[in-house]
Amino acid sequence: MAGELPEPLVDADVDLRDFPFFPVEFRRLFASETWILGNAEQRCASLCLWCESWHGTPASSIPDNDKMLAHLSQTGARWPKVKAHVLRGWTKCSDGRLYHAVVAEKALEAWAKHKKASSKGKAGASKRWGTSNARANTTANSTSIDQLMPKNSKGTGTGTGTGTGTGTGTGNEEPLGGSTNHQQGGKSVGAPKKKASRETPVPDDFSPSKNVLQWAESKGFSDIQQHCERFISKCKAKGYTYVDWDHALRNAIESDWAGLRKGNGSSNAAAIAEAERQIFGSNERDITNESERV
Repeated sequence: MAGELPEPLVDADVDLRDFPFFPVEFRRLFASETWILGNAEQRCASLCLWCESWHGTPASSIPDNDKMLAHLSQTGARWPKVKAHVLRGWTKCSDGRLYHAVVAEKALEAWAKHKKASSKGKAGASKRWGTSNARANTTANSTSIDQLMPKNSKGTGTGTGTGTGTGTGTGNEEPLGGSTNHQQGGKSVGAPKKKASRETPVPDDFSPSKNVLQWAESKGFSDIQQHCERFISKCKAKGYTYVDWDHALRNAIESDWAGLRKGNGSSNAAAIAEAERQIFGSNERDITNESERV
């Protein structure tokens, strides 16, 4: 009866179809009765089923269907002759699928590592962007096989596929991973760190701050509003971005981005030249007049 069958050895969401590698402990495999007592065809068929179950859904499971098993084991019409030996170590569970205990053990280990890596990635992204994700931080340090095992799982089985020893048994199974401490080294999960400053485009309402005006006055700079207007225009045209816009404006004023001090110098030179021309021109007229008078 279906009610007497044990619960599946792994949860339904354990999916390793994106995991291309199947771990094999070759010493454990070569010491198992399935390998020692089997002939070449039986060994090959057993290995095929173990590998196929790795990408089963859930992982470590295969369908309880002779036609499918003949195909998956690559034995075809010879499946009935090798079936008894090849299915050593497989257990039919309440979901109607066959599970292998050793493959399930390896599947849970791989899934636990996958979940932990995924949680650490989320926690890292949370810390980088300053978003709150305390749950991800906790999970990154607490995911283990015992969390993935079905609760109150019971099972019966005989023989081994990639393991050693034989036997039968029933009862509540201890988690493969042991107990897990969900605290992070005795420290509670704190709030995320302050979000790091990032460069931004020039604000629409940007204008010289009080600090900038006081700084400019102390340095003897004038025409601050003109400096600011040309600074904003250049930043928008060039697509400049800054973290501290006050500091950037101070640098622009000091470096005379607007060219105001250069322009003033040119104007002064022109004024001096004009003054000299007027003076020299006036002297020439005076000399001429004096000549005429002589």
